[in-house]
Amino acid sequence: MGAVALALAAGGCAATTSAATTNATARDATAGGTAECPATVLLTVSAAPRSGIVPVVPAQPTASGADQHLVPTEAPRSAVLCQYRSVPVGTASTASSVPLAAAVAVTTGRDDLARELAALPSLADHPGPASCTEMGGPLVPYLLGLDYAEGRVWVAASAEPNRCSGASNGRFETRRYAGGLMKAVADSNG
Repeated sequence: MGAVALALAAGGCAATTSAATTNATARDATAGGTAECPATVLLTVSAAPRSGIVPVVPAQPTASGADQHLVPTEAPRSAVLCQYRSVPVGTASTASSVPLAAAVAVTTGRDDLARELAALPSLADHPGPASCTEMGGPLVPYLLGLDYAEGRVWVAASAEPNRCSGASNGRFETRRYAGGLMKAVADSNG
C-alpha cells in the first residue's frame, strides 16, 4: 500500500500516491518553500514523567522564542503536517523508525493551531506525573513543521488512546497532550 501525500492549494485539493514513501512524496505537499517531511521518524521516550513515546524532531528550532514556548507566539508563514504510519501502543520502542504515511500543507486553522501550541505550559512549569491509562491501540506519530520569517520550528507529538504523549520542539517540552491537535489538523486539512 503506497503512501498518500495531500497537497492543498488555494484553488483546490490534489492528491498524489506513490509506491513507496519518499521525500519526493512529502515535497508534493510543501510547494511554496515550506518544510519537507522526513521519509521516516525515530521514536523516543519523553523526558516528562509518564509522557509516553514521541517522535524526534528532525532539527533544532531556528525561530526565536522556541526556548520559551513550543512554537513562537506569532502566526507562521506556512506549515506542513507529517503523519507517520501508526504502531500499536506498547510495541513502539526508542529504536523504532516509522515511515511517512501522509504529508499535508496546513492552510485551515494554522494560526489558531500555533496560538494553542504556544500556550502549552513547559515541563518545568508543570513537571508532575500525568494521569494515564494503559490502554492499547494505535500510536500515530506526527511532526509539524512551522515556518516563520526568522526560521523554522518542528514540533513532535503522538496521538494515542491514553492521551499521555507530550510534545517537544527539541528545546521546549510539554507533558500536555498535543496529539489530538495534530489529528484535528490532519482531519481538517485533508
